[in-house]
Amino acid sequence: MPLLDRLFRPASREHKASRVGALVAAFSVGRPVWQERDFQKLAREGYRRNVIVYACIWFTAKAAADVPLKILRHRGTTNGAVALPRLKALLDRPNPVEDGVSFRQAVVSDYLLSGNAFMERVDVDATPHELYRWRPDRARVVPGADGLPRAYEFAVGSTTRRVAVDFTRDASDAAVLHWRDYNPTDDFYGMSPLDPAAFAIDGHTGAAAWNKALLDNGAQPSGALVYAPREGPDKLAEAQWERLRQELDQAFSGAANAGKPLLLDGGMDWKEMGLSPRDMSFVEGKNSSARDIALAIGVPPLLLGLPGDNTHANYAEANKAFYRQTVLPLIANLCRAWSWWLTPSFGQGLSIAPDVDALPVFADERASAWSRIEASSVLTVNEKRAALGYAPITGGDVLLVPATMSPFGKGGARTQSGAAVAAADTGLEPALKFSPDQPRVPAGSPDGGQWTSDEAPIEPAQNETSRQYWVDLNQEEKRGGHAIREHVGLSDQDLMDEVHQVRYEPLIEAGGSVADGSFATVEDANNFVNRTLDDDKSTVDLVAEGKRSRATLNKRFGYPTGKEAVWEDVNSGPYMQRTYNVRVIIDYAPDTPRGYLVRTAFPYNEPR
Repeated sequence: MPLLDRLFRPASREHKASRVGALVAAFSVGRPVWQERDFQKLAREGYRRNVIVYACIWFTAKAAADVPLKILRHRGTTNGAVALPRLKALLDRPNPVEDGVSFRQAVVSDYLLSGNAFMERVDVDATPHELYRWRPDRARVVPGADGLPRAYEFAVGSTTRRVAVDFTRDASDAAVLHWRDYNPTDDFYGMSPLDPAAFAIDGHTGAAAWNKALLDNGAQPSGALVYAPREGPDKLAEAQWERLRQELDQAFSGAANAGKPLLLDGGMDWKEMGLSPRDMSFVEGKNSSARDIALAIGVPPLLLGLPGDNTHANYAEANKAFYRQTVLPLIANLCRAWSWWLTPSFGQGLSIAPDVDALPVFADERASAWSRIEASSVLTVNEKRAALGYAPITGGDVLLVPATMSPFGKGGARTQSGAAVAAADTGLEPALKFSPDQPRVPAGSPDGGQWTSDEAPIEPAQNETSRQYWVDLNQEEKRGGHAIREHVGLSDQDLMDEVHQVRYEPLIEAGGSVADGSFATVEDANNFVNRTLDDDKSTVDLVAEGKRSRATLNKRFGYPTGKEAVWEDVNSGPYMQRTYNVRVIIDYAPDTPRGYLVRTAFPYNEPR
């Protein structure tokens, strides 16, 4: 391991050996422990020969594998998706022969069939580069003295490969991940859901075999031909018995001979054996076994076409229940295992999670949520956009209130019925164009007022409540500012190139970080900058009066303000994230109309 990695990686947690673990391992230290169940038998008798088991596992594994994944970063109060190209490439293409969906489907299928899934990680430059799946029947756990695995073995024929692991240090360094389900009777291997369903699987398979046998015999139950003559010998000679058996097979057995009458000589009598399918409740018993299998694996029987109410609404609800109760917990479990095993090499505070919002199965619920948010009269336009995952817009800090719902104006006056009123987020009343206290001016004047009889100068009505920009960043650029030039309209690649520079490496290696942010548009930048200035007028006044030469103003918003690239790990490179804060730096400038200059402004996230 490189010296810098040893110096600056997080300290490993102290591990205390378990007395119980040592007792468990006392009888098997250093020797492989074998599973109680035979994976080959589970795969053969269940997955390959039973249609219900196959359908349940295939549906579940395919649905789980198709769930989109996202990479999240948890940093302070900021949580959100980030772009990590190398980690995303690993999830999308874990090895040269499988894509991400195929790999996840195989891993989840192993987990459902055996209760265990084994994955091996291949690192390049201390970073995960490829993932490979181990077949559960070829993988073995080698316990250590403390009850924890000290190695995993992979056997193919007479060749065995052992991979050592050390869980007393950092578990994320292990080259093998053993993902297992809970097993109350085994310390090292998980329990397959097929175990509790074994009797149901046998019953369903037996019913299918019974049905096949009936079809082979023309749907006729088995029976016995009894020879009981009234006179003569009481049993047939060997040659007579053999000839009779052959004639029965040729003339009356099989589907081609179904329905043929059986002609019996004297002394012959046909006796049916066993119970008929009706007596055995054949169909109901088979369906009951199928329901038990589906219950064990977590698939609603309705999705398998078993008898029931198959209306579209019920099917849709069953499909949602399938995702909520089985698919999403399953893929979330796998993502948690991957999060502590894979992400530490790409940076701190990272996790892998299913992207539930991207699933079509919940599209109607998302549409309903959108409708409720859109219809809300207590949220501003930008608050609605933030709730839906969109960036704010200029002028979006307004409430759109139906006039029939809320009084607006003096004395409770309302606008025309059915109109929508944009109320400033300050909650104050808008200034009126006409004022009886103003001198009059000719009709059509944009300043409003009334005619004057004493030729007094015109004094336009002032709108004291409307928000006016204190500064225009375009004008600030002409005076020497650089907020637009360096922090507006930059692409993700522009920002990552800016922070990913050699001169910053010593800072990153010492535990620091570098970030650079950008507003989406000039309009957004003007909006956020002026709201930040307006939020700290006292500091702005100190600079404008020359009492301070420079000031840094910060403001946090309840919705995204832009984006930024962050570099904080030499091995992982920079990543992108949304920002929720704005920083404005102003300098004393007595030659400007306001007495100060906006030197720069940019969006950012705490801490910085």
